[in-house]
Amino acid sequence: MRLFHCSSGVPSPLIRLLRVAPRFSSNRFFASLVSGPGFAQRWRHPSTLVSDFQWSYLKHQQGTSEKKFDRLCDAAHDAVVSESLSSAEAALIGWYILNSEFGELNSRKKLLRELNRLAYREWKSLDGLSLHRFLRVFNVISEMTRRDWLLDIARQLEHRHKHFKLRELLVVLEDFAITYDFRLRGLFEKAGETLKEKRREMRVQDAVFILHAYGKAGFIDDELYKIATNILTEDFENLMPDLSALVLKSIAHLGRQPPESLYRNLVETAAKDVGSVAGMAPSLAEACLRLNRLDDAARFLREALDGHAPEGGDLDYLGYADLAACAAATYGVEGMEDLHERLVEFVCDRFTHTIGWITPPYRATTMEMLTRIPTLVGGMGGMQEQNRKSKRVSSGGEGGGSSRVQRFMHSGDEDLFPLLDTRRSEPPHPLPPDMPLVFKTAIHALFYRTPALHPHCLSAFMTALDRLRFFEMEAKGTPADILPRNRATTYSRPLTRALTREVLRRLDEFTPQHLLRVAALLLRNKAADVRADLMALVFSRLYEMETEGLLEGGMIRKNLQTVASFWKAQDTHGIAFGHLEPSVKTFIQTLITAQPA
Repeated sequence: MRLFHCSSGVPSPLIRLLRVAPRFSSNRFFASLVSGPGFAQRWRHPSTLVSDFQWSYLKHQQGTSEKKFDRLCDAAHDAVVSESLSSAEAALIGWYILNSEFGELNSRKKLLRELNRLAYREWKSLDGLSLHRFLRVFNVISEMTRRDWLLDIARQLEHRHKHFKLRELLVVLEDFAITYDFRLRGLFEKAGETLKEKRREMRVQDAVFILHAYGKAGFIDDELYKIATNILTEDFENLMPDLSALVLKSIAHLGRQPPESLYRNLVETAAKDVGSVAGMAPSLAEACLRLNRLDDAARFLREALDGHAPEGGDLDYLGYADLAACAAATYGVEGMEDLHERLVEFVCDRFTHTIGWITPPYRATTMEMLTRIPTLVGGMGGMQEQNRKSKRVSSGGEGGGSSRVQRFMHSGDEDLFPLLDTRRSEPPHPLPPDMPLVFKTAIHALFYRTPALHPHCLSAFMTALDRLRFFEMEAKGTPADILPRNRATTYSRPLTRALTREVLRRLDEFTPQHLLRVAALLLRNKAADVRADLMALVFSRLYEMETEGLLEGGMIRKNLQTVASFWKAQDTHGIAFGHLEPSVKTFIQTLITAQPA
């Protein structure tokens, strides 16, 4: 009788469970619970399970233990197996697990992956906040990011987001900005129109969200930018002080100049906290260089170097990336010579010693920035198209002075003809006997991590390798101290093979500008030798971009003609050209015979 009643006369757990059995839509799940060990303790009704996770999240310091949280995760696993959770419940539980302070997240990735699957199944039923939580779990753990799911959600949200509350729409845009690529632009453009309609609801924190999300995307509508900056200017006293640096950085990455009164308020407010927040000084310095405010940039650079040298303090990898950009941008600027030298020494030393905990994308972009410094690259003799043409410039104060610095920090479309010009007058220098340690370390650290590089970082890494003339070294036999020994001695051109594999795997994710640059680098360094159909696949993707109307703009058309002409001339026997579909062949022939753009 104990099976049915406890000694106190209260119905046993089995009886209580039988009473709620009709709630189950799956008898098979109920049978599996009854037959499994500890079923009475593990099972929770979905709504109760969500409440328990919420309690654990809010009260983790007041009674919740790691053991109790593990039992909750076990119950969540049972609910996943039964598929008894709704999409909203799955998204919420996943978010609570992601933000839990208990245990190792790695041990719960399988559960999170299954919760994401359930949340995506009926994602259209999610409100804005639940969708944000689902996307945040999706984006924070990179190996869980399904690009096809994100694109599917983004395409449909272009036409069905107006029911979201203002703050819900903004946090969803933030989530998409984390993994932004050019295919998400339609969502940001349509959401921008909706945001302009909601301008009367906006407060100063909403303006911060707008600038930050669109700053990551790299573009913003003029009217929306003006709305956000006006709100910040008029209501600045209500802006949280620790957001000032974020606002300044976002505006700088948009390539805009803020109103002067707003700029001064942001800088002076941020300056008060610059010594107490790790990474703020490098971030502010990089933003000021982008805005061409060289006096303020120098002020924050001194703060960064004096505050963190010689041991690097608790500066994170974002700080090193910012300082590397500043080191490259200050080359040749009069009045900043001492800062430039200190920056180069500091960044090279710390980057070399801490590269193990720097994420692969920042390893690549930091390395690319350092290869822009001629004095650091020295006798490597690679392509230095920006700095080789630079003249010394004087530092300016209120947004004046060095226009080169501003162009340098905002380098976007560039002419690829010098990269592929076979008539270059300067003879190639002989390969140097050795490579600086900082670059050896970066190449070695990125060799096995190329799958973690998104298109922008692939382009940056390949550009850096070209400037270092690494591809020439690799073709002649890579020195064993640059690449892992087992790869360098077993395979020919092992890093080129890895890079071409990743370029082809991510073809659909490239912007036209980055794909054309990568194509030029592949051609320049004869990467087609490792895969015969490489350029045929690249040009097939460029043809798709043409049919989608993405290859617009004078510089894009010029670079497209340059790359097509160079490839056709290089493919003397027409072997690679033979891999193309007839429509792509016609496209290329039209480009070659057209008048220069």
